[in-house]
Amino acid sequence: MIADRKLRRIGSPLWIAGASAALMLGCATGVGVVAPTPPQPAGLPASASVPQPPPASRGTQPGAEVSAPDTADATPADATPEGPARPRATPDTAGASSEAWLGLSMRKTDSGVFVNGVLRGSPAAGAGLMVGDRLVRVGGQPISTPVEVAEVVKAHPVGTRLDLHVLRGSDTRMLYAVTAAKPDREMMIRNELVGFQAPSISELRTVQGAVVPAWAQLRGQVVVLEFWASWCVACRALAPTLNAWHEELAPTGVHILGITMDPYEEAVRASSSLQFPTFSDESGDVTLRYQGTALPTVIVVDRQGIVRDVMVGLDFERLPSLKRAITDLASAQVTPER
Repeated sequence: MIADRKLRRIGSPLWIAGASAALMLGCATGVGVVAPTPPQPAGLPASASVPQPPPASRGTQPGAEVSAPDTADATPADATPEGPARPRATPDTAGASSEAWLGLSMRKTDSGVFVNGVLRGSPAAGAGLMVGDRLVRVGGQPISTPVEVAEVVKAHPVGTRLDLHVLRGSDTRMLYAVTAAKPDREMMIRNELVGFQAPSISELRTVQGAVVPAWAQLRGQVVVLEFWASWCVACRALAPTLNAWHEELAPTGVHILGITMDPYEEAVRASSSLQFPTFSDESGDVTLRYQGTALPTVIVVDRQGIVRDVMVGLDFERLPSLKRAITDLASAQVTPER
């Protein structure tokens, strides 16, 4: 299962409830809300043994504020009223939403509400919004906070044309966007990353392993990134599979890299059961680039550094096909650069 949450992506308050898909589980991210301990995965048999978290600190605690480029118009949407903040992870849910959506993230400053990110293929992208634009009016309503933008957008049905009054530098622009239904978490990440060059991972701090976290060093290898946390039940359930893949596929040129926002010391303790290289992303910068705050999130990158596949949450039925995709990439020949 993937636990449900009111805030499906970064930037919305969250709640944790029951299963929404059998045989799936996951943990995700929300903003400014204290979340309970992630529940036992309902998709697992009652007798299944899921490793328990270490008694030490749980690292990035549910309840921290979030800033990320994946939600947009939904609350201090990916940016708190005071500006960007460090992300955190808690349970997520699958399935698209029927609420209206623009596909941008925002930050509030003393000067107003600024666009912090625009998702590829989103209504905001279609409208021509750019990072750095200042939002003045949305749908004819003056706005001063990201929450007000969210309220205006959600007050209209999907398919509504909204006028956008923006300042770009010293120029005033009148744009318009047609709202769309907010896609599910995985589709957002696919739209943003699949088919494009993988974002930088160079800020990561090595916890264990000898792999250098830089695409220049990893070029020519297939790389599987897993975003995880020490307290994430689904991540612990996925660990044995990733350990087995590492042992089997490493000789074929496949690197599995675990990335956590847990503090370094906690990451060291939590990595003891993992056989593949792990890294600490305490700032959350790399995690936000990959929108890897719904845990676990698995990103597959080919030998040329292009993102090829994504899995959000843990779907046991999907793991065989994901492994086949990885092995196919490993066996593919790299096209020489000209």
